[in-house]
Amino acid sequence: MNAAILTAGCRLNQSESDALRARLREQGATVGRDPSTADQCFINTCTVTARADRSSVQLIRRACGLKPKPKVVVIGCLVQRSPSRAKLIPGVDEVWDNERKQAEISGACPAPERSRAFLKIQDGCDRGCGYCVVSRLRGRPTSLSLAEAVSRFDRLLRAGFQEIALTGLNLGIYRTEKPQIDTDVVKRQNANYKRQNLNTKTQRTLREEPQIDTDEVKRQSRNTLYARRMTPDAYVMPHALCIMRWADLAGLLCLLLGRPGRFRIRLGSIEPDTVNVRLLERFRDERINPHFHFPLQSGDDRILGGMGRRYSSSQFAELVRKVKEVRPDANIGADVIVGLPGENEDSFGRTRAFVARIGLGYLHVFPFSPRPGTRAYSMENQVPEQEKKRRVNSLRELSARLRKEYQQRYVGKVRPAVVESGETALTDNYLRVHLLKRDCSVEPRRLVDLLVGQKNGQLTGRAS
Repeated sequence: MNAAILTAGCRLNQSESDALRARLREQGATVGRDPSTADQCFINTCTVTARADRSSVQLIRRACGLKPKPKVVVIGCLVQRSPSRAKLIPGVDEVWDNERKQAEISGACPAPERSRAFLKIQDGCDRGCGYCVVSRLRGRPTSLSLAEAVSRFDRLLRAGFQEIALTGLNLGIYRTEKPQIDTDVVKRQNANYKRQNLNTKTQRTLREEPQIDTDEVKRQSRNTLYARRMTPDAYVMPHALCIMRWADLAGLLCLLLGRPGRFRIRLGSIEPDTVNVRLLERFRDERINPHFHFPLQSGDDRILGGMGRRYSSSQFAELVRKVKEVRPDANIGADVIVGLPGENEDSFGRTRAFVARIGLGYLHVFPFSPRPGTRAYSMENQVPEQEKKRRVNSLRELSARLRKEYQQRYVGKVRPAVVESGETALTDNYLRVHLLKRDCSVEPRRLVDLLVGQKNGQLTGRAS
């Protein structure tokens, strides 16, 4: 069977589509992105805004209009919010709600077709922000187990990916509560260490309760608790799979950063109030890309309160300061929603002045899109659409200036980058550069050190 997958929306959707691709391949299918040559076409939809709805419907209609038409299966958040809207499109054969989608891809390690891998480690959110419909559609927070997260990370490394982006609907609340151990993972790891001919003293089998190297534990994480007992087949290794009594995102990063090989980890968007001291300490590691994205949404405290956000503008500014303290080269981006009901000109002016002064590298700007089922949907004092557009354009112009100012700091400097294609690469600090082919012939997915330059207003990269 030939299958195609079309995806709208965020990195979370991309990662789930990658998992679906892996599952279909396990079942013997050939999976591509061209629905015109497919027997079956899966469309993973998004509904975060009205514009996302329109994009999703366009993808569905495109597939349904093909001749011959493949079997069309529509999945994702648009189906979860409004299943009838998808079902009523002529040519749609099946719709899967999010529960069905998760059941179909359960246990599947993503099989990305891009140069960078997206690894979903968390889903769901219980914050209940006034404008957000997606948290209601994806349910309560869940986290991938430590053993499964490490296993999938290792499989992506073995597949040749040298940059892996961790993603989740609310990534910062990743947390596992129960002790977890995957004996097979430990055994495989031990076999790998044996093949590397490690010192026999290090390779001692634990037949009884191990004496943990406390200095090593402190180096890996000052604030993470390790289990006192491992299986008889486990070995004490500096970077072995340590089994924690609990783990937050900082604890998971501690484990992942102990994996062998050359790689970098990029973090997806993180809610500002979930960044704690332990996580900031992890940011110091050079294998964590110095690129961080925080959803600010507004720089006006009154609007933040109306949204139901859990921080003030001053707390957000302090977070930016702390991140830059541990990673001075950090490129920090922020989401901003303009035109929330009740946002007047003074509120918008405070937001614009705030984002201009706190040291951001770019903005993602969105006009408020009323979503049925959210508190903001029925709020009074709606902002006219033309005024939303004006404010969006104003902030996007500011974002272009911030981006240019940040980029100019790195012209003439060497940065590690992952090759995306024969023409572009993405640096660790989120600069997209055009490759000079005569100087760089590294295959996609690989890391390379590039000298950042500039030509005709575009950033360029040359092998250093």
